[in-house]
Amino acid sequence: MGLGGGPSWRDDYEWVRLADLPDIPPPAPRTGRQPLAEAVLAWLQREGVWTAGAGCRVLLVDLDNLRADPVRWRDRMAMIVALARQADVILDVGVSEEACPMNLAPTSSTTAALAMGDALAMALLDVRGLRAEDYAALHPRGALGWQSLFRVRDLMHVGDAVPVITETATMKEAIEEMSAKRLGMTTVVDGAGRLVGVITDGDLRRQQLAHGSLLDRRASDCMTADPKCVGVDDLATRALALMEGVMTSLVITDEGGRPAGVIHIHDILRAKIL
Repeated sequence: MGLGGGPSWRDDYEWVRLADLPDIPPPAPRTGRQPLAEAVLAWLQREGVWTAGAGCRVLLVDLDNLRADPVRWRDRMAMIVALARQADVILDVGVSEEACPMNLAPTSSTTAALAMGDALAMALLDVRGLRAEDYAALHPRGALGWQSLFRVRDLMHVGDAVPVITETATMKEAIEEMSAKRLGMTTVVDGAGRLVGVITDGDLRRQQLAHGSLLDRRASDCMTADPKCVGVDDLATRALALMEGVMTSLVITDEGGRPAGVIHIHDILRAKIL
């Protein structure tokens, strides 16, 4: 898209030509300081967000304020003109009146700029297919970035730490395995080592209340069959969403359906993802 031309998006958001920008006196010199426009442009170009081929460069301006008192906005106008000469599209998001009763404090104008900026950002997000993982690359210590850094593989228990019993094991053996591994559950596998169920602390209580003594019963009689699982490459936040209010652990299986790990809700909470 070039400067000028093109239809208006809405009456309030118009395409603007450089010729539409008001004439102003040149900015006062700033001895020993880099002009603001040059400093802003240098930073944008250094970050690769305002260079040729970086995409459609859009500049939002408030022409109503600038036309009302161009001398007052002299320095700011100089920066806007400098940026406008580098932009592909200039959009006027000015408002005819502020919400401030004295029409002084920026209120309606800042809201209009924020709304248009958000609209452009969401449109770009959709076009580029931005994912939560992409936020993490730019904001690794931000809340969203921190959540996107941790995957199930980073927090799960593996190897000998995974509680496993066969479906023919007695409940006494199941309780011993659960007590030894301290995850409040155990996986149950068939003769080929494939996951067929889990037994949790909750299962023990329910079975005890329903059937009385259960030490001599078999794991296959007391287990929860076809338990929910989570992928090794899933975000830890997804595992937490599956667990919340329902269970405290999830099983991770390998390609053959055998238990490869277990992630507990406490593992996620200790990582301080939330």
